[in-house]
Parts: sequence; structure tokens; C-alpha cells
Amino acid sequence: MTPDSKKHHLAKGTIFILTGKISLYLSGYIIHFGLVRIISPEIYGLFGVILALLTVLQILLMSGIPKAVSKYLSEGYNGITIKKIAFITQSSYAIIISILIFFFAQVIARLLNDYSLVGYIRFLSLIIITRSFNELYGSFFNGYRNFKKQAVLTIINSVSRIFFVFSFVYLGYEIYGVLGGYLSASLLGVFYGLMFSKTKKTDREIKCRQLIIFSFPIIIFSFLFHLITILDLLFIKASKIPESYVGYYTSARVLSTFFIVIAIAFSSTLFPSVSKSFFSKNKEKTNLYIKSSLRYIFIIFVPTAVIISSNSKEILSLFFTSQYSVANTSLSILIWGWLFLQLFFVLSSIINSSGKSKIPAFITGIALVVAFFSNYFLVNQYGIEGGAIATLITGVFCVFVGIFYVNRIFKVLIEISSLLRIISASLIILLISFSIKIEGILLIFWCIILFLIYLAILFFIKEINREDIKLAKDLLKAINSKS
Repeated sequence: MTPDSKKHHLAKGTIFILTGKISLYLSGYIIHFGLVRIISPEIYGLFGVILALLTVLQILLMSGIPKAVSKYLSEGYNGITIKKIAFITQSSYAIIISILIFFFAQVIARLLNDYSLVGYIRFLSLIIITRSFNELYGSFFNGYRNFKKQAVLTIINSVSRIFFVFSFVYLGYEIYGVLGGYLSASLLGVFYGLMFSKTKKTDREIKCRQLIIFSFPIIIFSFLFHLITILDLLFIKASKIPESYVGYYTSARVLSTFFIVIAIAFSSTLFPSVSKSFFSKNKEKTNLYIKSSLRYIFIIFVPTAVIISSNSKEILSLFFTSQYSVANTSLSILIWGWLFLQLFFVLSSIINSSGKSKIPAFITGIALVVAFFSNYFLVNQYGIEGGAIATLITGVFCVFVGIFYVNRIFKVLIEISSLLRIISASLIILLISFSIKIEGILLIFWCIILFLIYLAILFFIKEINREDIKLAKDLLKAINSKS
């Protein structure tokens, strides 16, 4: 396989994962944009807090074992043994975590100054079990680099989630209806995994201890990382800020999560690819994967943050009604915080692929302290804008430390000249965006035009070349072919 074909294979896999993740987050956006029009900002804020807790709690079961499964399958270990160990470990772990969540629901609710959360938190203990097995099946597809089937699994979850959520809400179950929709969609995903996941028997055996030792630091990292991403909302909820502002801030957080889709897609394909090339001691291929992926991430991330930040009020009014435009300053800041946090997520995936999974866990441990004190002081001082600033401070800290370790381990990063060209093009569309303001449905088309202008500038200054265009065309053709 030539360097170009390797690069195309990684990018093709990313497209499949990206397609699945886009459908997942698009379904989430549809649910948010729909609910906000039928419930009050106070109830929407409550829903946002419950969903944030679900995100963190399910990470305890969705990160470690599935990530280990993906890693060791990609390195040629016996899939039959891995499947047996993974399901026994995951089942035991899921039962323990669910029981703890059920019995500590009142403690969590008390910390958030809202005892109405108890019933919802206990319901979460059911959802995380099904979501964890859903993720486990996805890891089997990922480990064998069957990214197309992994994307299909995600799409099944996405489409069915919309159907179940709005069906249950229509029947009058409100937040319980939303949670029931999430549970039902996960059950469908588990059924798909049962039907289509297959493992391969090899002579390279693995022990349970090996899987657990690798998983534990990743579980710690993932839990701490996602706790960092919701700490701002939890501090705002626990503070004396009016309940409606929790809902307003939730709307800003929802729009800021755009970067998660891309970060997860790149991480999902980078992890098994870099892991395989790194342990095969193929430095050229490893460097190619890391360098090209970081470059494409910056090409997408920076202008997106610029466009959303400079049009925050108009975007909130369009998707969440004008009532939610109160959070426009928070969104303008928060979008950059999430950019840095998701960039760090990708950097952590690269570090994990080298087997040094303790490093990201160590970084997030320190970052959690930074996030805690930043939110403690800033939320009390500046309200919802303080939460956004605290997230930005934490994100910048994480990225700088993450870059240091990636460079130390792999001796490779994106070229400074390339980064400067991306920033320069982004500054030009920032000026255009501030000069011309568009509202309503036309704003969507205006944002697309701004991004196309940005791409044209990159092509003019030779940051995007004919090879990149050819790659994009090949990927479009590849989407309908087998992975």
C-alpha cells in the first residue's frame, strides 16, 4: 500500500465514522430543537442537566473495555477470546455501576440543589447498560476496521432515537419520554450488533488482566474528560442563577458540541491505525496518519468556530428562538473552549494508541482541578459567561500539555506554516462575517458561503492543493462502495 493509498484508507474510514456520528448528533440536534419549542427554558435546562449526567455516567462503561477491544483486535489478537473476556467484564462492571448510580441518586441531586432529579438519575442506570453494550459491538467493527458497519450501527441509533423520543413525548411522558426513547434506540443497536458482529480466531492470545490494565487509565481519562465538559453546566445549575438561564446556557452547549462529531470520527479511525503502525515500528506511516489528520482537523475546526462565534446571536435565534439569544456571549466564548477540548480529545487518542494511556488520564486529572476552580470563581462572578470562560481556560491548558506529549512520543505535529495559513484565511472570513449580518433561514446558506470563501482562500494561498481535492472526490465516490 502506497503512502497515498494509506492516507486515503484512513480518510475513507473517517468519512464512514463521520457519517454515522453526524447522524447521531443531527438526531440529537433535532431532539433539542424540537423540545425547546414545546417546553419552557426551565424544563429544557433540567433536561440539559440530565443529559449531561447521562453523558458522563455512560462514559464509565463505554470507554475502557470497548477501546481495549478495538486496540487488540487491530493488532491481531484472538477475537474469540477477546469477545468472551469483554462481555464478562463489561456485564459485571455495568451491574456494579448501575447499582451505585441508583443508590447515590439522592446524593447527586442534593449536590445540584434539586431533588426532582432523583427519579431521572435512577432511570439513567438502565440506559447506560444498553449503551455500553451498544458501544462494545461498535468496537468489534472498529477493531477490524469495518467502519461501514460501525457507521450503520450509529445511524440505527440515531434514526430510531428521534422516532422513540417524540413518540413518547407526544404520549405525555416529557423528560421520562426522552429518556425512554434513548433506551429503546440503544436496544435496537444491541440487536444489530448481535446480528452482524463477527470475530476472528488467531494464534495470538490475550489475558483478561491485559485488557483491564489497558482499559483502566482510559476509563479514568474519559470519565474525567467528560466531567470537565459538563462541570460548567453543573456549577450553573447548583448556583443561585435563575433556572431559565440553565436552559439558555444548555442551548449554547448544544451548538458548541459540533466539534465532537469530527473529533470522534478522527479518533475512531486514528486509534487503530496509529496503534497498528506504531507497534509495527512503521514511523513513516505513523507520522503520515498524525500529521495529515491534525491538518484536516484544523482546516475544519478553526473557521467553524469563527463563523459560529461571530454569528452567535443570530444562530441561537434561528435554532432556539429569540428567547435563547440571551446566551449569545456565552456561545461566542464556549465554541472556542469546545474547540480546544475536542482537539485535546484527538491528541489523547493519538497518545493512547502508543500504549501510554496513563498520560491522558494524568493530564485530565490536573485539568479537572483547573476546571473546578475556574468554574467556582467565574460562575459566581460572571454567571453563564463565567462558565464559558472557565471551559475555554481548561481547554487551552489541555491542548498545550497534549501537544507537548504527542511531540515527545512521536516527534511529529502539524507544520507551523500550514497553521498560520489556516488562521489567516479564518481571520478574513471573520472580518466578512462581522461586516455582513444575515438572519433567519438564510443564515444557514450564508454560513456555507463563508466556509466556501474560506476554502477558496486556502486554495489560493496553496494550503489546499489538487491532492486534497482529488482525495475529497475519491472519498465521495468511496462512500457507496464497500469499506
